[in-house]
Amino acid sequence: MRRVQTWCLALVALIWMVASAAAQGLYGAPAMLPLVQDMGGDGSYSPGSAPEPTIPPPAVYGGSPHYLHPQYSARQPLQPAQSSASSFSAAPGNYPHYAPLQPMPQGSTAYPIGPYPSAQGGYRPPRPAQAPYSAPTERPSGYRMAAAGASPSPSHANVGPIHTPQPQPLHANRRSLYDELECGPNCGFSGSGSPFFDALNGYAGDPDYRPTWYATAYGLLFTRDRANGVATTVNPATGDWLMRTTDADVDWRGGYDVKIGTFFGANKNWGVEGGYWTIDRFRGFSQASLAGGVDTPLAVNQIEFGGVNGDTFFNNSAGHRVARVNRLESAEVSLMRRSDVFDAYGFASMDLTLLAGVRYVVFREELTFGGLTAGGAWGGSPLDEAYFNDRVINNLIGFQFGIDTGFRFARTLRIFATPKFGIYNNHIDARFDAFRGDSLRGNPTPGSGITRTYPVAVDRDVFAVLSQVDVGLDWEFAPHWSAVAGYRLLAATNMGLADHQFPNDVVDFAALDTVKANGSLLIHGVFAGLQFEF
Repeated sequence: MRRVQTWCLALVALIWMVASAAAQGLYGAPAMLPLVQDMGGDGSYSPGSAPEPTIPPPAVYGGSPHYLHPQYSARQPLQPAQSSASSFSAAPGNYPHYAPLQPMPQGSTAYPIGPYPSAQGGYRPPRPAQAPYSAPTERPSGYRMAAAGASPSPSHANVGPIHTPQPQPLHANRRSLYDELECGPNCGFSGSGSPFFDALNGYAGDPDYRPTWYATAYGLLFTRDRANGVATTVNPATGDWLMRTTDADVDWRGGYDVKIGTFFGANKNWGVEGGYWTIDRFRGFSQASLAGGVDTPLAVNQIEFGGVNGDTFFNNSAGHRVARVNRLESAEVSLMRRSDVFDAYGFASMDLTLLAGVRYVVFREELTFGGLTAGGAWGGSPLDEAYFNDRVINNLIGFQFGIDTGFRFARTLRIFATPKFGIYNNHIDARFDAFRGDSLRGNPTPGSGITRTYPVAVDRDVFAVLSQVDVGLDWEFAPHWSAVAGYRLLAATNMGLADHQFPNDVVDFAALDTVKANGSLLIHGVFAGLQFEF
């Protein structure tokens, strides 16, 4: 009995569902695909063998325009609520706000567009075809990756006839969000308007000629370390040292650094860079004086200036002065080979560039020690002043190699380190001179038995090692532009320093004829500037 009730309920439900479906009709049901006629009997289709279906005029259902399915084009549209006419035309002119949808291009008979083969084919407007995305082979730009949301634009499926894609050249018609941000009114798939960006992404007219140039300009603020000094002044009453040559310590001086470089080759991995940087003259000054006069530990009693013995100027003297002037210049040309490790988005979190080339460095130093006769005044009579001047020029030329490595911890921020190491031939020119305030040169006294005169000029070639390390931060704040700031240390060995050339006996020509090249030079400071890519 329970089974009979269950079957009865199921039968009643089925009858109700069939009745409801019949009352609704077949509107909205999928239509069968019409088959074309085979006029030749061999499966070929002859034009005109079957009427070409057309899109019916729009109809209105509840006040909204729709396209009717071709199978039901004869159905009468519902009348709008405000119309009282017995018949109503659904022409667009009756609806000022109505804009008919544009049909899609005609599909082929083999691959029709839409639910049936027709001249119009579908209901959605077509999208332009896009080439598949391909990752760049050149060094990526952090700014461009940031502007693009750190990922390439998604490739949209082509809406149109199905076809076999043809091989596309690298970077062909590739676009990204960055292009939309930078593009001007005249840009399109032909380029972004930026020569450098177009070159990196393959938009240049000639794909074989895509130059990648850059130029940098930095400001420098540097100083140097102290050398091993020579005592110049003592207190005659106590014998305490009052001044050394190193007391003429140099201050911080400014300078500039400029570079220009280019990358070439199929993947822009080879490059050439030239650079020059210099620092303004380092200057140092020191003086010492006592009411009872000052003395010098240097032997000056065997020299005279216009017949006046050197003791008159430097012992029991009214005062002593020490002045220093330094100058550094560096020029280099390097061949570079860079290697980028790209991720899936064409972004390099780390980069590594090897460099090797030639470099020329010049370091000039001039040290002057002066004495003032008792009762005299600095800047008064030049006959009251006498000076010893020591000038040394280091000319280093040699081969260097280095590594420029960077790490991006943000899309536009990169920390870098650039160590360089080189071996050089250091040609040292040294010159020692003695003169009075009016430029009259001093000479050994007749009693010394020395016949040589000043100045004493000598030179020497020695092997030297020079290293430089740059560390800093690179911020790509705009297309083609980066702000760079960091710290630089330059260290050199086997240098001729003026302090080391100063003799304890000013008439010891044997010592003056030997250039001492056992000094070490340390120059360090900060730099900041801009880099421009073009």
